[in-house]
Amino acid sequence: MDKLFQSKKGFSGGLKLIAGIIVIIASFFLILSLTGTLSKVSKDTSEGTLCYTTLGVQTVSSTITFDMATIQNACRTIPHTLKVGKGDEERVMRYLADKMARTWWMVHEGTIDDVWDKFGFFTDSSCKIIYVIAIKERSNFFRTNNALNISAQVFQDYLNNTVYLPKQLTNETYVQYLEEHNNLRLWVLPKYGNDIQTIQSGETYAIFLINHVHKAGKWNKPNSLYLSSLDYAENTLGCEYAG
Repeated sequence: MDKLFQSKKGFSGGLKLIAGIIVIIASFFLILSLTGTLSKVSKDTSEGTLCYTTLGVQTVSSTITFDMATIQNACRTIPHTLKVGKGDEERVMRYLADKMARTWWMVHEGTIDDVWDKFGFFTDSSCKIIYVIAIKERSNFFRTNNALNISAQVFQDYLNNTVYLPKQLTNETYVQYLEEHNNLRLWVLPKYGNDIQTIQSGETYAIFLINHVHKAGKWNKPNSLYLSSLDYAENTLGCEYAG
């Protein structure tokens, strides 16, 4: 009987040990997932901050100056990959709209005079790509063509009617934030030739700034913000990568 009791006790102890190991492993993976999530949140909230700060310091300080290479390294094109599936239309529109607003914030909402020339941010071109975003389908196994397809009008309506969260206290929509600050003009998926642009999976998009006005031998302020296909930005408009 004692041997049987000891056997059961040993078996019970073994189960507890296994359960403990399982808990430790599960905790390890939970910590990893949380760390990954936190790092993504940190990246999203700090993205472009180095560019914003560098441009701001250079503007207000008479003693601190950065060379052109430092500024260009601080304001480099930011690549992203967004994985999507059916039903993700609103998430994708929010994501792209946030990146457009973030781009305008990075250059101080157009308040810096002569940003093209003064900072070397836009040297050699009046058009610079700030974000490159590849939209990919989430699953390879159940892949279907065009799992996501958003027209220019649907996205424009979203920008017109959706409040930009950092401006929710003043109830500003994306369009109000973008177009009512320093005369920025917004271009969403412009048509070129016979091609009608849409937001769809399997495509790569660019968010970029353009200055269409050239005064006194220099480019003044960015006055147009675009979302388009990367092909349109590079090959039709001749935009360049920042940095």
